[in-house]
Amino acid sequence: MRVKQKLMYMVLGGVLVFAGYILASFAPDSVAQSGVQDVTFGKVTCSSLDVVGNGGKVGVRLANNEHGGFMGAQGKDGKSMVLLYNNKNGGYVSARGKYGGQVLLYNTEYGGSVSAKGKGFKGLVSFGIKEHGGVIQTFDRHGQTSSLP
Repeated sequence: MRVKQKLMYMVLGGVLVFAGYILASFAPDSVAQSGVQDVTFGKVTCSSLDVVGNGGKVGVRLANNEHGGFMGAQGKDGKSMVLLYNNKNGGYVSARGKYGGQVLLYNTEYGGSVSAKGKGFKGLVSFGIKEHGGVIQTFDRHGQTSSLP
């Protein structure tokens, strides 16, 4: 190739680059998440998934732990919460209200238990299976306990 041909190709390349630069300046800037569309997936594989609200706060978390799956959902107030997960004895379900009360349903090494805790954990009612059979327990706000049997 002669020098004149090489220069022509270089000038042509420069003109194309300049034209691309000018055309790009007329295009609007692209913004991530602008006009988000719904998408359907057949299967998503991951070890943890956080669903985040408009404020960037995690509302729902799906994850795995050493015993199996975990699901947690938190209310907008940041106080109420629902948990569902596996523990070493089986399943665990917990619902906590925004004023502090909590209800638990869980497996123990002897069977199942159900508990209801009052606001600020002042007061508790629990019934379930313990080492020697069924039991019902209550704890008042002063820490006094009573149980059957």
